[in-house]
Parts: sequence; C-alpha cells; structure tokens
Amino acid sequence: DVLTEVSNEEEAIRAGRLGAKIIGINNRNLRDLSTDLATTETLTPLLPEDALIISESGIYTHQDVLRLAPLADGFLVGSSIMAQQDLTTAVQQLLFGKVKVCGLTS
Repeated sequence: DVLTEVSNEEEAIRAGRLGAKIIGINNRNLRDLSTDLATTETLTPLLPEDALIISESGIYTHQDVLRLAPLADGFLVGSSIMAQQDLTTAVQQLLFGKVKVCGLTS
C-alpha cells in the first residue's frame, strides 16, 4: 500500500483524482516549518470519503487529537512524544488525556 502525502488544495484534489486510498495530510509548512492543524480541517473535505486519512505533524496534545479525530483515521506523531522520557505515558496522555483523581497520590 502507498501513503500519498498532500499539503495543499491542489495536491489534495490531485490525490483524489488519481484514486489514492491512503492519504497523509502534512500540517507542516515545508517552507518555514510552522505547523497548522487547520490544514487537516481544510483538506479533508476535498478527499474521497472512502480514503484512509492520516493527519501528520503538529499534534502535541490530547486536545489536538480530539480536534482532529472526527476528520482523521490516524495520526503521525513524532517530536511531541519522542522528547518525553516515558514514551508509554506520553502516548497514553496524547490519546486519552491526563487524568487527575483528587485525593489519590502515587
């Protein structure tokens, strides 16, 4: 299988026309390296409904995951978890949020 990466409207439309089935939406601007999650929000409606959508880059928090979950089938995450010492906890917090239970200590 091939993941076709898109980062703008022209590429998204082209990927759809060419029948891409797995599409990665790159939220990173490759010119200045900034990220904008609105890229996934803007490009997803332009893609085929039956395509598997992966939102790539700029996903740092559980709130980011919640924001994009209705639009994407998966996420490509790197620096936000790789910078953490405890990778298991970092992934859990990214996916499920940080749970604080008052009165309990560990």
